Amino acid sequence: MAARYDSIGRTYTATRQTDPRIAARIWAALGDARTVVNVGAGAGSYEPPDREVTAVEPSAVMIAQRPPHAARAVQATAEHLPFEDDSFDAAMAVLTLHHWSDWRAGCEEVEQADALAAQVEVVPVPWDCCDGFFSAFWRRPEAYLDPAVRAGISTMAKREDELADGLARLRADLESGEWARRHAGLLEREEMDLGYRLLIGRP
Repeated sequence: MAARYDSIGRTYTATRQTDPRIAARIWAALGDARTVVNVGAGAGSYEPPDREVTAVEPSAVMIAQRPPHAARAVQATAEHLPFEDDSFDAAMAVLTLHHWSDWRAGCEEVEQADALAAQVEVVPVPWDCCDGFFSAFWRRPEAYLDPAVRAGISTMAKREDELADGLARLRADLESGEWARRHAGLLEREEMDLGYRLLIGRP
């Protein structure tokens, strides 16, 4: 993951910001934990400002984009956390599992921080989501035509040849009004369940 984000993550913070509605769900799930390890922390989105956070991130490029006030970051991977067992009250990992080279090993490591998932909550995506992850623009598809937006989405970054035909069709449908006609129902919705889930574990 470090090599990939060292390559694609250089403008990450231009389009990836903390969405306060999603953040509120994550922070509530942390309960009364005072010390938190954020695994696959990236540039620091969703780190609670009122806890003692330690960030774990393999990419130096991503660490460099963390704001000055962000928690200290340790360059390491989820599969090999450089901490003793039970070093933190809670662990968090946001939109990162799909990047781990061995997600089972990573989850076993995180479990040592008392964060084995037991409760599952739906996290709907608001239509005006501030965080430009893959599904954030479900009601604003014109955003996918912006190279800067695509650069902040790992599944789309640096895949211009693969995406060219689809993007051309999307542009044509937007310009002709076909997209709005076909998806008129979406334009009336404030949020959607697009498969994002909050997994909450208790010791």
